[in-house]
Amino acid sequence: MMKGRKAIKEGENELLTDLPYLFTTAEALAKGISSSTFHRLAQRGDFHPIARGLYMQDAEGTADLDLAEIASKAPGATICLTSALAEHDLSDAIPKKLHIAIPRGKWAPRTTAAITWHRFDPETFHIGRRERPISGTNLTIGIYTPERTLADLARHPNLDQAELIEGIRRWLRKPGNYPANLLKVARKLPGARYRIQTILEILS
Repeated sequence: MMKGRKAIKEGENELLTDLPYLFTTAEALAKGISSSTFHRLAQRGDFHPIARGLYMQDAEGTADLDLAEIASKAPGATICLTSALAEHDLSDAIPKKLHIAIPRGKWAPRTTAAITWHRFDPETFHIGRRERPISGTNLTIGIYTPERTLADLARHPNLDQAELIEGIRRWLRKPGNYPANLLKVARKLPGARYRIQTILEILS
């Protein structure tokens, strides 16, 4: 009996190999997985829900499911502003919502994650943009460099400017960071250079 159950389990697991790392219920059913088998695999923990109707295979306990959901639903999504500031250890504040940038004109999907969407100019969207791994998955998501993040904060005077000043102060303390490097990025982004330069002069 135990041998038979093991064979059934292995056979069911093979059904998942034809599915992408992230998949929907519809994709699973289209691959021939019956509704009853699908629910049994879900209850057994063979894959993990990350949003309504969206699942992920082989997630580790430390997986960042919010970022995995964002990356799967909004290709090109990029961690920005105070969320990026915290990731770069330039702030101790933890934003209540994730700040995510997408190119202006792109649709922002509905997510279970708490997100503030920002629409940046497509012409400058990729300046200082990098990809970073999402923990516990084989996915990546965009994030802006510290220099781009500080320049973006300078362009948003409605955000807490005390965070910008503290962020620049911390950035300057890191080895290899010089005012000229930050100003070089700020000049590429309309509205950033003057405020960045003013703060640098205050801190010098």
